Amino acid sequence: MKRGVMNLKKVKNILLILGLTILVSFTNFEVFFNLSAQELGNQQFKWLVIDGVFAILIVSLTYLIYKKVIKNDKDVSIKNKLLMTLGFTLLAVGINYLYGLFIDTTANQNLVNEMRMQAPILAAFQVRLFAPIIEEMIWRGIFMNLFFMKNTAISKVCQVFTSGLFFGFLHTYGINFELLLYSIIGWILASTYYFTKDIRCPIIVHLALNNI
Repeated sequence: MKRGVMNLKKVKNILLILGLTILVSFTNFEVFFNLSAQELGNQQFKWLVIDGVFAILIVSLTYLIYKKVIKNDKDVSIKNKLLMTLGFTLLAVGINYLYGLFIDTTANQNLVNEMRMQAPILAAFQVRLFAPIIEEMIWRGIFMNLFFMKNTAISKVCQVFTSGLFFGFLHTYGINFELLLYSIIGWILASTYYFTKDIRCPIIVHLALNNI
């Protein structure tokens, strides 16, 4: 009976993460209307308002869920949080820079660049603000408080590894070198949350990465 209850809870947690991930697409609501580049450019302020409303609703929802599931098992000083956030930010930016020396751009970045050409203001808010906050709330704040919660080294490694790997799959389109890059960035973000226990820290790292 107890095992059945635990399995049901795991299924609910998986469905919750999947549902929230699907909801993220509504911060790019205009993609459902098959707009031409000219139409999107002319209507970007309208879509910015629509996407912004959905982003605020999703951030509010994920924050409420995060506050419900968070496990405060470590008290980290503000000084250590700041130092680790700075260190992980420099690491993420450095890896991103090194990757750029070998590969011109990724498929995901090509899509971002294309949208910047069509609707620069809308793209700026989506990429530089909405995405970092929402993705961290879901894949660090919520995911890492629902899965692999045993107090063992293997469980903690699996928690960071899985969170980062899913982040990689969400930003690429196959099993390739790009998946490795985005997964590494995901592992850095997951490690930031794991060591600081403060969702604001990976959000700051992600915001810095998307704005530099």
